[in-house]
Amino acid sequence: MKAMMGFAFFLLFLAAIAFAYLKASSMAEKNPAAGGMGATAIVWRPTVIGADSLPADSGMTLSITESGQVSGNAGCNQYTGTLSVTADSTEFSGLAVTRMACEGDAMRRESAYLDALAKVRRVEMGSSRLQLLDADGVLLVEYIPAG
Repeated sequence: MKAMMGFAFFLLFLAAIAFAYLKASSMAEKNPAAGGMGATAIVWRPTVIGADSLPADSGMTLSITESGQVSGNAGCNQYTGTLSVTADSTEFSGLAVTRMACEGDAMRRESAYLDALAKVRRVEMGSSRLQLLDADGVLLVEYIPAG
């Protein structure tokens, strides 16, 4: 029963993300990281990591498919993994990241971003924003729809 409630919560979460994104932007992007199967992905651009605002040209993204697969650009490197949502917790898992070196601020921001993703335990949605929070409700990353 608990697993069924967790799955229902996961589907509700994905529906909320899809609704918020489609409301903010009528464009959905096909995710090439979904094995060429053309799975629709919602693409977000982070604007804040912790207390730090990000420049609009940071190149950072988060794509979430309907099946919970995530991928994106961490500012310098590409990443991929899974987003798991249950009634009790939200978690990014199995994150794999390419390992190219970048200079200065790009590497610092990327490190902060990937550290933040590892701490995510809750998600909150607004009309056109996505917030990732830790277990205490502290904001880790805030996103707006990309594009």
